[in-house]
Amino acid sequence: MTTLYTLTCDSCGGRFEATRADAVTCGSTCRQRRHREQIAARAATAAAALLHRQTAAVVGLTAPGVTDADRAHYRRELDAIAAEAERVLPRAA
Repeated sequence: MTTLYTLTCDSCGGRFEATRADAVTCGSTCRQRRHREQIAARAATAAAALLHRQTAAVVGLTAPGVTDADRAHYRRELDAIAAEAERVLPRAA
């Protein structure tokens, strides 16, 4: 006899019965929604980190008494941030 577990869906919050105790979603629609939410959360975290780095580089670039070598360093950092943003952030449709 198969054991059924009554669980709560992580995506919609509805109750469902599953044959696995480690099930987290009630079906394919909620599984896809949960996956898309995870992708969006990772992108938001990456965007926040990139914005923090970019802000620090711009502040360093515009600070008084910055040498040409410092300016070159901050410009390279801004270029690296732009390249990383292209790689990790999803493109708008």
